Amino acid sequence: MDKKHFMTRSKLTIVFIFLIVLIDQIIKAIAIDIANEGTVEVIRGILNFTYIKNSGGAFGIGSDTSMFLLINIIVIFLLVRFLVVNKEKVEIKASVALSLILAGGISNLIDRVFRGGVVDFIDISPLVNFPKFNFADICIVGGWILFAFFAAILTSEQLKERRDRLAKSREREEKARSRRKGQKED
Repeated sequence: MDKKHFMTRSKLTIVFIFLIVLIDQIIKAIAIDIANEGTVEVIRGILNFTYIKNSGGAFGIGSDTSMFLLINIIVIFLLVRFLVVNKEKVEIKASVALSLILAGGISNLIDRVFRGGVVDFIDISPLVNFPKFNFADICIVGGWILFAFFAAILTSEQLKERRDRLAKSREREEKARSRRKGQKED
């Protein structure tokens, strides 16, 4: 990848991450305004907006905000480092997946720092018993699913290439053996 192409791709990645964070923060501000007084039914029997401030981890597990803040910072740092160090190797698909994870993590980190906890409001409990979550959480989970999917595809492609190389190597060895055997008979 040439330098100009890399710079364009890097700028697009930063803009993409910024837009996801901005969209999530806008949605959260609207949700706080709408559902600040309790639960608002959005789709009867399926979806409510119920504002809660989650000071714990994913899906409300735990309650030590400082520990989850530290974990968030470490994970975000590792993702940024991975993207920067492997900028030439990371395919666009994997870059999008990692950018979704990063954007969701940054947005939830903003909540922890400036709101004292993550703003969760999407409530599907009328449909299924599930913790409340937000758009950033969807980005994080969706990003990890995409990343795992792309990694599985890449791994299967690499395994196929390895099998093909091994088969060609065996074929060359067999031809060499046949030639040697033919030379001995002469």
